[in-house]
Amino acid sequence: MATATLSEADQKDIQALVGSGFGTMRYCEYVLLDIDDAAKARAWLDEVLRLKLVWTLGDLKPQKKQNILLKDANEEAWAMAFTYRGLTQLGIDEDPQVPFPSEFRWGQADETRRRLLCEDPAVDWRWGDVPVAQRAATDVASLLVVRAHDGFAPRGHALLHTPSLAARGLRLVRRVHGNPQSLRTLPQPDGSVVTCVEEPFGFRDGMGQPKVAQLQSFRSKGAQLAAQATVPLGEFVLGHPNAYGEASHCPQVKTAPNVPADTPFGRNGSYLAVQQILQDVAAFRRFDAANPPTGNEASLVEKMMGRRKDGRPLQVTPRELGPDDDFGFRTNDAHGLQCPIGSHVRRANPRDALDEDTGDRPRSAHLHRLLRRSRPFASTGAVDDTVPADGTAREDGMFFIAIVADLSRQFEFVKRAWIGNPRFGNLCGEVDPLLGRSKGRHFTNPCQPIGARVHALPDLTQTQGGGYFFMPSLATLQRIAAGHYTVAPEA
Repeated sequence: MATATLSEADQKDIQALVGSGFGTMRYCEYVLLDIDDAAKARAWLDEVLRLKLVWTLGDLKPQKKQNILLKDANEEAWAMAFTYRGLTQLGIDEDPQVPFPSEFRWGQADETRRRLLCEDPAVDWRWGDVPVAQRAATDVASLLVVRAHDGFAPRGHALLHTPSLAARGLRLVRRVHGNPQSLRTLPQPDGSVVTCVEEPFGFRDGMGQPKVAQLQSFRSKGAQLAAQATVPLGEFVLGHPNAYGEASHCPQVKTAPNVPADTPFGRNGSYLAVQQILQDVAAFRRFDAANPPTGNEASLVEKMMGRRKDGRPLQVTPRELGPDDDFGFRTNDAHGLQCPIGSHVRRANPRDALDEDTGDRPRSAHLHRLLRRSRPFASTGAVDDTVPADGTAREDGMFFIAIVADLSRQFEFVKRAWIGNPRFGNLCGEVDPLLGRSKGRHFTNPCQPIGARVHALPDLTQTQGGGYFFMPSLATLQRIAAGHYTVAPEA
C-alpha cells in the first residue's frame, strides 16, 4: 500500500506521544484526574496550552545516537487524553450520526468489558474509567496527563501540584511515577550507545514496534526497524488511511452555537488503551533461579517471554541480527521449537505465523498492531505516589499505553484472541505465561524435551487499573479549552 507523506499541518496537530515515548527523559509521571468544575478545568487546559507543554510531532527533532527526540534542552513534554466520562463532564455531546465507538463509551473498567478482556472482575482495581458498584467515585478517572522531563525545574509542576488542583476544578485520582532507574545504555555494533528502557523483570522493553512509514522521520538514525510490511498511519491516528485503505473513523460532536463544525472532532486524534500492571519481581526472580538455562540456550523465563533479556530474538536466522526485529516465525520457526508458540511476544505479535499465503493482502497480524508507549513505574501504592528513595518496600510494574485507532479490532482483539485465548496456535488450556489470568496456568516448552509442560506457573502480574482514553489533536484541545464543543449541561 502506498503511504502518503504526513503534511506539516498534521505534524503540528498530532500529539507527540504518537511519535515518541520520551524514553530517555529520565523522569515521567502519569497523572489521573477527575473533573469537578468544567469551566475551571477548561481554564486550566488553556493555561497548559499557552505554556506549550503539550507537544506535537512538529516539536520532535532527532537527537543523534539517541532514541529520544527533543526540541530543546531542559524541556518537559506532556500528552493529554480524556475518558468518555471526562468529555461529558466538559459538556461535550457526541453527534448521534457519527458517534464514539461503543467500547470507548463503556470503558475498560466496566465489569462486562473486563470479562471480555480476560481480566478477573473480582479483582478490585484501584482506578478505572467508569464508575462500577465496587469502586468509590474518587477512583474514576476522567483525564490522563503523561508528563516527561529531565528534572531541570520543569515549568508544569505547579499545574499538577496536588494542593492547587482543587482550585483548578480538578481532583487527583492517582499519580504514578515512572522509575528513573529503568533507563539503560546498550552498546551497538557500530560502537554507538543507545539508551533503552528495561522493564522490572529485567528484559529490554520497546521491541517489536510496528513500522509506520509516515513516522520514520521522527525516529533516531540508530533505531532498528523490522524489514516487514509497513503499517499505515490510520491504524493509530484517526482520519488517515488504515490497513483497509479507508480513512479511520472520526467521531464528531455537537458544537456550541455560532461555532462552525468544520474539522471532525476526532481527526488527528488517537485512542489510548491504558493499564497499570503490577509485576511481582521477587516471585519472578525465585522462579528464574529455580529454572536455570542449560548451556547457552535461553532460560525458561526467556522462552516464556520469547526473547533474550537483552532483546535478541530466540530464532536462529540466516544472518547475525543483534537485538532487532528483522525476523518472522513462519519461515524460521513454524513449530515453535526455538521461540515457543505460547510465549508472550509470539502471542502479542504473531507476525507471519498466521498467514499461509499473504499475496497482496495485508498480513493478518498487521490488522491488530499496537503502538506501545509504556514505561516502568516504581511506587509505594499510595494515591499521590512517589518513588521510595530509602530502599523500603515498593511496587514495580508497567504503566502500559497502547495507541490505536480501533479499540475493538486492535487492543481488545489482542487481549482476547491472542493473550487470553487458551487455544492460541492450537495449544490446549494455555494463556499468556506472563499476562494470562487463569488458575493452574501452564506453559508448553517444545524444545527440551519435546512437548514438555511446565505446570503451576506463578502469578507474576496483576492489573491494578485501566481505562480507555481519547487523545485529541492540538487543534481539538484548543477548541475544548475555548468551549467550542460545550453544548451539554456541565457536570
